[in-house]
Amino acid sequence: MEVESRKMPGWARALAVVVGLVTLAAGFLVLMFPALGLLFVVYILAFALILLGVERLGMGITGHGYTVAAKSKEPEQAKT
Repeated sequence: MEVESRKMPGWARALAVVVGLVTLAAGFLVLMFPALGLLFVVYILAFALILLGVERLGMGITGHGYTVAAKSKEPEQAKT
């Protein structure tokens, strides 16, 4: 299987830089105010669990799940 390497588009690179800066700022805030960090973790975990629940509920109702297929340039070989 061949791995294809591509450069990220400009908007994705800018988003990565912004997320990196926000993450650094959050890290310093947690170091200065540990209670704020604990509260932040609780809220992030609660938000993630709510999103996961909505996603699973939607997949259960519609019957569609995630499928991930690797792209391969080689034809599949018959199994013996």
